[in-house]
Amino acid sequence: MRPRPPWSCRRTSVGAPPVESILHIGVDDEQPPSLSTVPMSPDLDAADDSFDFILVASSDERLIQRLNGMRHVESVSTSLKGSDAKWRLSNEEETYAALNAVVE
Repeated sequence: MRPRPPWSCRRTSVGAPPVESILHIGVDDEQPPSLSTVPMSPDLDAADDSFDFILVASSDERLIQRLNGMRHVESVSTSLKGSDAKWRLSNEEETYAALNAVVE
């Protein structure tokens, strides 16, 4: 097996750019992008009942671990293995029921 060149490493579970660069909003270009420095919404500190967060529902443990280090993240593992996720869904029906409850 040939070693991979350092520039060809996989960035995320789907090979897309890291989520920090996708959500790079309102941050100076000289600073490295980080969700902890990006405002989630203009009125995040407003005194109303709304709030913003990132919901990660995945069986990809590396993705869950990376996103758990950021602010405003709720992680849900859909894997039956041990996980660092804050929540766990044990089967497909439970996953769909929980997501439907969030949407409604």
